[in-house]
Amino acid sequence: MFMLGTYAFAASLILAGIVFASFQWAKKKMKNDVRPIVIGAVTFFVFALLFENVFQQLIMTVVPDWRERITSSLFLYVLYGCVMAGFFEESGRYYAFTQVIPVYQSPESSLSYGVGHGGIELVLSGILALLVFTPESFTASDSLFWIFERSVALLGHIALSVIVFYGVRQHKKRYLLIAFLLHVIADIPIGIYKYGAITLRTCDTLFAASIVLCVLVAHWCFRHLDTQEYPMDLQKGKHGNGPPNNRIFSGQN
Repeated sequence: MFMLGTYAFAASLILAGIVFASFQWAKKKMKNDVRPIVIGAVTFFVFALLFENVFQQLIMTVVPDWRERITSSLFLYVLYGCVMAGFFEESGRYYAFTQVIPVYQSPESSLSYGVGHGGIELVLSGILALLVFTPESFTASDSLFWIFERSVALLGHIALSVIVFYGVRQHKKRYLLIAFLLHVIADIPIGIYKYGAITLRTCDTLFAASIVLCVLVAHWCFRHLDTQEYPMDLQKGKHGNGPPNNRIFSGQN
C-alpha cells in the first residue's frame, strides 16, 4: 500500500509541476497579466462543472430512467458524454472570448485562457481525484499513463482555445463548430474506455492522436491570426481603433 501511495503522490507532484510551469509560461506570454488564466479557470468551473451537471440533473428529473437508457448502449453512452462535454466547454470558450474578455486581442491571450481552462481541470480531475480516489491497483506504469493523459488533455484545451479564439477574431463562427467536433472526437476513446470496451493504453493512444489533430488545426489558426494590436480606451473599456463593424468585440452580439 505504501508503494501504491508513493506512485500516486509522485504523479500528483509531477502534474502540479506541469500546472505551475504552464502558469508561469502563460503569465510570461501575457507580460504578467493573469486575468485570461483566471477567466479560463472560472469558465471551466461554471460551464463544465456547474451548467453541465445542472443540465444532466434536469434530464434525469424529467426522465428518471435516463441513466439506465444511456448506460445500456455503448453508442449512446459515448455519444451523450462526448456531446455534452464538447457543447458546454466550447460554449464556455466562445462566451468568454466574446463577452468576458473581448478586450484581449493578442493571440497569446488564447494560450493563457487555455492554460487556465485546462489547468483547473488538471488540478481537479488529475491531481485531487488521484489523491482522493486512487485505486488499490495503481502502479508505477499507471502513474506514467496518468501523467501522460492529463498533460495531453491540457495541451488539447490550449489548442481548442486557440481555435475558438481564431473564429471569434476572424468572425468565422464555423470554427466554433470545428472546435466542438474536435472536442467530441478527442473524448470518444475516453468514453469507450469508461464503458469498458477498450484498454487504458488503447484509450491513451487514440486520445493522443486526436489531440495531435487539435494541435495541428490550432497551429494553423495561430499562424493566420492577425497580430495587429488595437489600442484600448481604458476609461471606456473599449477599443479606440478597432476594425470596422467589429460586432463581436463591441458587445453587440
